[in-house]
Amino acid sequence: MKIVMIQRPSGSGFSLEAVYGAIHKELSQEIDISVFKLNKNNFFKDLLELRKMKADLYHITGDVHYLTLFLPKNKSVLTIHDVGRYINDLKGLKKWIYKIVWITLPIYFSGAIFFSSEITKNRVLEITSLDRKLSFIAKLCSNLEFKNPETKRRGQKPCILHVGTASHKNLHTVLKSIKEIECKLLIVGELIESDRSYLIDKKIEFKNYININKKELEGLYLESDIVTFPSLHEGFGLPIIEAQASRTPVITSNFSPMSEVAGSGAILINPLNVDEMIESVNRVLLDSEFTRKLIDRGFDNARLYSTEVVASEHLGYYRRIIDSRI
Repeated sequence: MKIVMIQRPSGSGFSLEAVYGAIHKELSQEIDISVFKLNKNNFFKDLLELRKMKADLYHITGDVHYLTLFLPKNKSVLTIHDVGRYINDLKGLKKWIYKIVWITLPIYFSGAIFFSSEITKNRVLEITSLDRKLSFIAKLCSNLEFKNPETKRRGQKPCILHVGTASHKNLHTVLKSIKEIECKLLIVGELIESDRSYLIDKKIEFKNYININKKELEGLYLESDIVTFPSLHEGFGLPIIEAQASRTPVITSNFSPMSEVAGSGAILINPLNVDEMIESVNRVLLDSEFTRKLIDRGFDNARLYSTEVVASEHLGYYRRIIDSRI
């Protein structure tokens, strides 16, 4: 079995590259698997190189779905992580083109489809047919590593970590919730001016981190007392299991896929309800027994998304896809 994972060019900043880098590292001990990173300006050269590799499966792991049109038919495995941009952001002709080039045709030319969550699969089925394709819910794992993390010990001010500043990450609900709580907010992602102004106006202590590396992100999780992730929509929700694996309590949204990923190891809230967020933050900070149990349940849940578990599941899916062609 020879598998080639195809990733977008370096510097894309897309989390799936890191996820599948970790899966590749784990599976390389068992099978012939390699990563092919696309160049930014050498499309036809990339295609020639890929075809020369004569893989049993070409796994398109990032947002370059159109490549299935140019690879050996039915030898492509396509990961569809999220279609939120199609549903929420695009309109008119752009939406129609995106549907054809990024969803309908890539599915038609693929041998199998991986979805990172059940809700993503259901959203795709509302857009187009899978045309009897093999499809799997392929869990994701984090590439972050937390070896024997300790339960948090708060300093004078609790630290709250919020990962992501795109509009659907719902940072503003967090800002409105903590304006009366004495804490330090750690924000990963570039702030828009209105959020920065709000932070300054309300005298919320904060630090903003942009383009940080793996070790720095690991450090932020370990430094924090709470992770807030009240996202409005996701394809999966990696910060949930990253928080759980670092033994940090996490507050996230009470609907799919966040609620499924979190299991019983998170506080689930209506992400637009400021009062629920305030109550949840205060309960974590004030109820030590509740928080200890929450951390333990989260840590157990994170094991279900370990690199070893997720890589093993992917290997099983690869084998089933290849066996289905025999």
